[in-house]
Amino acid sequence: MAKSIKKFIKEENIEAFVLAGGKSARMGRDKALLEIGGKPFIDHIIDTLSKIFSRITVVGRIYKHPDLASSYPDIVKGIGPIGGIYTALRKSTNELNFIIGLDYPLMTREIIEKIVSISLKKAEEYTAFIPVCSDGIHPLVSIYKKDAIPAIENLIERRIYRVNLLFSMIKTYYIDFTGIPNIETEKAFFNLNTPKDYEQIERIMFNRAKNR
Repeated sequence: MAKSIKKFIKEENIEAFVLAGGKSARMGRDKALLEIGGKPFIDHIIDTLSKIFSRITVVGRIYKHPDLASSYPDIVKGIGPIGGIYTALRKSTNELNFIIGLDYPLMTREIIEKIVSISLKKAEEYTAFIPVCSDGIHPLVSIYKKDAIPAIENLIERRIYRVNLLFSMIKTYYIDFTGIPNIETEKAFFNLNTPKDYEQIERIMFNRAKNR
């Protein structure tokens, strides 16, 4: 691609959202404010996104960061990630929206760019673009179009809050990462949920910094 990916994404009107409204029940502490190298997880994610996207928004809480366009509380509170996705799509002014949860502080620029590139090529055919790894699908590091709003509203009205049930209601393209046996890809999709996961992520980040 001749032009920079960031310039290309800006021209294609894609924005990014960080879902930061979770209860972090299994962690026992607020994931957003857990630190690695003296920096909160949420800032690590924003820093990665800022290398790609011109507009970044946090949903689920009010948060200040120099690279953020804005931040919003969830429109419908207490219903988990589907509420964050719904808020992001309702607040978005763009058709394509990259959405990432706090569970992925190791996510890399290269993987995000691959997801974005595929979604741009197939945007007219599909409504959601979901990575698939050896451990399953990853709906909280994906791209959703605003067209998904009616289906999400339908689930919320019926008090069905499982994100995975959305994909049978909209045209979904699954991006296959299972054929890429790369340790860095596995680390990028490592899902943070428990204190033990946090310890493992600390070790990975320490080794990355040591090897630079």
